[in-house]
Amino acid sequence: MLEPQNDVVTHRQALLHKHVAAAIETVRDGSAQPAVRLAFEYLVLTAARSGEVRLATWDEIDTAGAVWTVPAARMRAKREHRVPLCGRAPEVLDAARALGDSNRPVFPMRSGRPIARWTFPKMLQYHEVAAVPHGFRSSFRDWAAEETVARGRILGP
Repeated sequence: MLEPQNDVVTHRQALLHKHVAAAIETVRDGSAQPAVRLAFEYLVLTAARSGEVRLATWDEIDTAGAVWTVPAARMRAKREHRVPLCGRAPEVLDAARALGDSNRPVFPMRSGRPIARWTFPKMLQYHEVAAVPHGFRSSFRDWAAEETVARGRILGP
């Protein structure tokens, strides 16, 4: 007999992948702090979780190798995760580097502190983007399944 299953799937509000570029433009042209706008775009480009992006540090970024290595301690699965950086992501990082020094988070608020947990959801709501930050992972997954030749499991749990 099977044991009761405790894994409850919670679907997050997401955009169709064809609307993601417009959402990025809306945020890019918006009134949020520069770090928040850049971090949001980086979140979408890397299909990362909000906390991974908000707490990213410069020592995790290999600009020469175009790889972001998120340490196991900050990953939900508690395993180091290497994220290849697409063509636009290094540009976002260059813009972020101009916002602060290498001792701060990659995307620092004016205070130098990391972006708060509630900032992305409030920003998306303010700009009337009908998605939550985590929903962009679903948008990426749908894009990969429909528009690429990727096979198998795209994103982890």
